[in-house]
Amino acid sequence: PRSMRKRKIHFHEMPPPYYETMTTIIPQPECNDTLPTSPSSEEASRSDHFQCEHSSTTSLNHHDIMTPDPPDDVTNATTHSSTSPPLKSWSLTILIFYTVSGGPFGIEPAILSAGNFYSLLGFIFLPLVWSVPEALVTAELGSAFNSPSGGVVWVEEAFGEGCGFLCGFMSWVSGATDNAIYPVLFLEYVASVLGYKQHNGGEEDESGDVVEFLTKWQRFGFVSLISIALAFVNYRGLDIVGHTSLVVCILSMSPFIIMTIIGASKVVSSRWLQTPNNLFHVGGDDGNSENNTSNSNQNNAANIFPFDDDFYTAPGPLPPITLGKIFWRPFLNNMFWNLNSFDSAASFAPECSNHKTSYPRGIFIGLLMTVLCYLLPLLVATGATTSSQSDWRDGHLGAIAMEIGGPLLGGWTIFASGISNLGQFLAEMSSDAYLLMGMAEEGYLPPLLARRSKFGTPAYGILVGTVVVISFGWADFGV
Repeated sequence: PRSMRKRKIHFHEMPPPYYETMTTIIPQPECNDTLPTSPSSEEASRSDHFQCEHSSTTSLNHHDIMTPDPPDDVTNATTHSSTSPPLKSWSLTILIFYTVSGGPFGIEPAILSAGNFYSLLGFIFLPLVWSVPEALVTAELGSAFNSPSGGVVWVEEAFGEGCGFLCGFMSWVSGATDNAIYPVLFLEYVASVLGYKQHNGGEEDESGDVVEFLTKWQRFGFVSLISIALAFVNYRGLDIVGHTSLVVCILSMSPFIIMTIIGASKVVSSRWLQTPNNLFHVGGDDGNSENNTSNSNQNNAANIFPFDDDFYTAPGPLPPITLGKIFWRPFLNNMFWNLNSFDSAASFAPECSNHKTSYPRGIFIGLLMTVLCYLLPLLVATGATTSSQSDWRDGHLGAIAMEIGGPLLGGWTIFASGISNLGQFLAEMSSDAYLLMGMAEEGYLPPLLARRSKFGTPAYGILVGTVVVISFGWADFGV
């Protein structure tokens, strides 16, 4: 079975000092047909252990002897192309940061559904409950299996080949379709910076007509160009992806660093303790009023669930639950979305300079960076401003930055939101492409997908991911 198969290391791929020792002639212990004529009692006792049939020195080849496992550096050298520089810890850290987070963008629904106090508690304790265990599992199993297929081989080892394939297939579909969002979001942020406040695809002029920022086909063309350009960066090498992501990280996180520094002196700690308001109460001024009719409920419906995303309030098997004035579905969903996907970093383990030291180090630095990049801006944003719970709609962090640091910092924050999507695209495409390559190496997919480019990258995995992203370029994703 596939789970019992081990990665083969051919002798011609090993450095000569290693495999030459395998063909060394191994002599057998020398034995004499006769004992010494007058041995001492000690020598006679010792000679009893060396009596054997007459045999001569025997030459054994490497098929007849058990050979030790190759050293770690030999294993690493044979698992990726010699033209691909190994991934260093800081590059892995940035890739993990963009695979999981990308910055504090998108935390607004958590505050809107639970208020300041419970949101801060969530970003303090949920990493301990979920993110740290997930990072520990990824660091341990990624180092042990050292396969670009990541969680596929873990699940296969535990539950069999069928579950392994299902794990890989669902992970890739989730990542590839999610990656299609980022070029579209980048264009939306560009439109926002240029003054086109999107409203059903454009903005209304004085006559009430909708002015499109880009037509549908123009947007498809720009999404395709962005996707191809970023795919080419992935094709050139994972180390180049790390360098590019580092530049994106500096540009996108700088406004939050500045906002944190400026706003720290304005923080009023009592604002952190604000509990949620009853935003989701249905009815008029009081629950017993005769005016609390069905028509009144319909008129107030827009204020019951003030979310920009209908997913949070869509009907489903479980009704929307409010307990303690917290709207739990959007709160937990947003927290999980912001702190999940450390397991995607398992695909990068074979590409690290040392999968037993630099790989775990990169994971845990990325974990710390992710938590701090959520928690510190949130502490300042909730403590240094008087924003109410209902103000925390999508994009409210830009308004917070403007209130703390002025229009320049606010505009920079919006721009940072846009370019952060590019970093997330790069990291997600790399993870998905290496996942496909690893599944092909394990025999789940055609061998073509296991081929590497001259830069050591999974060229065909990148090509498949790019085709999927471009095919979704016509969609508006509800924005």
